[in-house]
Amino acid sequence: MSTRTLIATVSMTALLALAPLALRADDTAPPNMPQAKEWCQQNPEKCAEMRQNREEWCTKNPAECEKMKAKRAEREDWCKNNPAECQKQREERRQRMQQMKAKCDADPAACEARKQQLRDMKAKCDADPAKCKEYRQQMRDSWQQKHGKDAGKPQT
Repeated sequence: MSTRTLIATVSMTALLALAPLALRADDTAPPNMPQAKEWCQQNPEKCAEMRQNREEWCTKNPAECEKMKAKRAEREDWCKNNPAECQKQREERRQRMQQMKAKCDADPAACEARKQQLRDMKAKCDADPAKCKEYRQQMRDSWQQKHGKDAGKPQT
């Protein structure tokens, strides 16, 4: 597996792992998940569990939680001011997710191996959060060197 693929896989999995944390405690859908309200109506137990996990995480990590809320509010404002660009980014994200799913469907063993690597990384991060933060920052720095400092950020 190439370094670029590994970085992309780790990044996407981290985003997916943190996605439940981004759900609000209220019943409004987040800007990047317009179907969340409907999903919660169809899966009330899972939705309640996700909300509880998010609340617990916020209790344990209040500074990180506030940062997350601020970034979310910033993104919501940006999407309100740039609906076409926001929709374009959402569609690109959906396409990347579909491509990843297609790769996993085509080669489930490789996909499971990547998932196991991420589970191992999560275990290491749980064991040593400081080292994990350092590793994540190294990954961000590496990605920014390849793609540019402002790559992946909303254009205003």
